[in-house]
Amino acid sequence: MDEWVPAWTSPPSALRDRLLAALDTSPFAAPYTTNASAAAIRGIPVFLLGPGDIAQAHVVDEWTSLAQLERAVHAYGTVIRTVIQA
Repeated sequence: MDEWVPAWTSPPSALRDRLLAALDTSPFAAPYTTNASAAAIRGIPVFLLGPGDIAQAHVVDEWTSLAQLERAVHAYGTVIRTVIQA
């Protein structure tokens, strides 16, 4: 397994713009890596979306709050509605 993966970005597109507007957010630089870089390097559009805090991820007793989980459920629904309308 590579110990270094290149940085990636989701290039501007109509879908990206609709998703960002629907989620009322903007692109950010994640201070961690994900498997998404493998898709991004192949030109596959990638978006990170999920509940929790990265500081709580992949540690002993990993957890997320119910409030974060509820926000994620709402966000996933928003993404589905946005993609269907595309």
